[in-house]
Amino acid sequence: MLHRRRIRVPSPARSLVATAGVLAVLGLVACGGDDGPFTETGPTKLRLISEADAICRSYEPRFVDALQGLVGADDAERAAIAERLATVAEDQLAELRELPQPEEDRELLGRIFASVVDDLVELRTDPAVLDEPDALFSETSELATEYGFQDCGDVG
Repeated sequence: MLHRRRIRVPSPARSLVATAGVLAVLGLVACGGDDGPFTETGPTKLRLISEADAICRSYEPRFVDALQGLVGADDAERAAIAERLATVAEDQLAELRELPQPEEDRELLGRIFASVVDDLVELRTDPAVLDEPDALFSETSELATEYGFQDCGDVG
């Protein structure tokens, strides 16, 4: 059984921290890496999920830091927080892009990618969505969970 350590932050930031892991799947449509998750026939889904979820867990403290000051923030502060959050997500994605993915999963991973891109655009253009993080990442979370991600798809 996996033990998950929970970081407590004030709501709505708490929900947003949980959804931040969803952003991790953004980079999964690219191939690369040296001796990543390969078998003799290519990358495996289980290895991809394991390595991606580990990356998502490792970024959780950075997402928490990016969300500092959200409670009681005015519009300008929300815009700055949204930008910090998106920047952390982009850094995380740079790591995830190096993970090889199974050829047969590219279509679903591509849909996850497109959904996260939409979420990041919405986050940057309308920082008020920080008040509704579950709605912002709902489709992305659903797709990521459907694929089998746990930490990268956990919004709850």
